[in-house]
Amino acid sequence: MRIAIDTLGADAPPHVLTAGALDAVAVDEPCGCPELTFFGAADAIAPLLDGTPHNVVHAPRAASADDPLRGSLRGDVPSSMRAAIAALAAGEVDGMVSAGPTGSLLALSRHLIGTLPGVRWPAIIKAFGAEDGRRFCMLDLGANINAG
Repeated sequence: MRIAIDTLGADAPPHVLTAGALDAVAVDEPCGCPELTFFGAADAIAPLLDGTPHNVVHAPRAASADDPLRGSLRGDVPSSMRAAIAALAAGEVDGMVSAGPTGSLLALSRHLIGTLPGVRWPAIIKAFGAEDGRRFCMLDLGANINAG
């Protein structure tokens, strides 16, 4: 499995996100360690990857909620998030993680990747642990006051 990690645009600095991702894949899993590709400032990330099979793609600009949507969709705003989503759309990675602006993530994903047939809007899902030890998922169905 190949996973793209957008290291810019979060509350935490890139080295913290990179270290967290490396810790997460260090767990011995039966399916093996995924190959990670980090998108962000290569000079900050590359030293953390020494001795690992992972790599970095230099993309020094974070996506911002203030970025003009049209420019982001056309590629005029070359963010690390856009580069990671483009890698997913091109089949270079199998999944993508970002802590950047949710609106940008959804708009760029829908524009560059699209949706499944019959699905009009993307949704966000999160798994939680319940008090009884079981897990459940909550799905953001995109409800809003302008339902139509």
